[in-house]
Amino acid sequence: MSLQHRPEHDELRATLRGFLADRMAEPAVRSDVDTEPGYRAEVWRQFCAQLGVAAIAVPEQYGGGGFGQVELGIVLEETGAALATMPLLATAVLGAGLLLASGDDACCAELLPGVAEGETTLAVAVQGHGTAWAGPQEPVLATGTGTGWTLRGEVSFVLDGASADHLLVVGRHDAGASVFLVAGTDVERTPMTTLDETRKQAVVRFAGAPARLVGTPGDGDRALAHTLVRARAALAAESVGVCRRMLEMAVGYAKVREQFGRPIGSFQAVKHLCSTMLIETELATSATRMAADALDAAVPDAELQVAAAAAATADTLDLVAAEMIEVFGGIGFTWEHPAHLYYKRAVSSARLWGGSARLRAAIFEGAAR
Repeated sequence: MSLQHRPEHDELRATLRGFLADRMAEPAVRSDVDTEPGYRAEVWRQFCAQLGVAAIAVPEQYGGGGFGQVELGIVLEETGAALATMPLLATAVLGAGLLLASGDDACCAELLPGVAEGETTLAVAVQGHGTAWAGPQEPVLATGTGTGWTLRGEVSFVLDGASADHLLVVGRHDAGASVFLVAGTDVERTPMTTLDETRKQAVVRFAGAPARLVGTPGDGDRALAHTLVRARAALAAESVGVCRRMLEMAVGYAKVREQFGRPIGSFQAVKHLCSTMLIETELATSATRMAADALDAAVPDAELQVAAAAAATADTLDLVAAEMIEVFGGIGFTWEHPAHLYYKRAVSSARLWGGSARLRAAIFEGAAR
């Protein structure tokens, strides 16, 4: 296993950065935040059609590129650095990942080509399973009707849940937990007001919604657990991109902001802040890329490496975000400055799907086995 990436990876990064600089500059991100879906559908389709980002981890048999977690991680790093407002995590990581994990060839053949082309968007609605949201939550209940299934229940904090064309739901019934597919038009969806405006979330209510069974009955927990491992690796990659950009912003500001007739970056205290940010970002980046390599190589402890990377990046997000605001001072809290957008993404992502304390508990349990 090697962390030495190929020249085409550098080309992919350069292409992504060019596209994002052109279509996802700060004014565009701010504009997207004020829209109901939170992104521009035409830009998402261009991103998929021209760069093939949603197709990267989709097998070739379903119209994808057939690449792995390493290439997907590169995409997430760059979109994270740009705070790109796109349904990438919900559709191409969670949605496509759960479909593939279900092993339902017919459903994959029906939906994944549209995902790869940017024409179909997905969301995953599930309670519990490593999320850090406070309070007990009732599971979604599935009922067989003889001709199909219906779902009842409510799920909060569904990424891009208000705009997705289809929702994948883990519903519980007599045989255990299974994955179900529901049309977005068949459920009640309410956008949520959350800390991170650049990542839309919703409450989804199922009131007898007609559903289609995906994969094998009773296999939902296994499929979801498999999906969450890769999703955590993807989120870790996005997070190191966010950290890298926060570091760049802080260093850039320290070079030009003057106090007492000299740049604040020349003061030892500010140097210490920036050096700490750099060290922690590099450590998190190494852990994240090693975890991606481990997943692609299918090494036995890949899941443990992903948990370690996810825990490291969660802590690094908190640290780098706080240090960035320390460097910026009061201006970092103003609406006009982009620092607050990155701070909110960092704090939100650090607690998505469990947080570092829960991840470290999982690492300890895995190491003890």
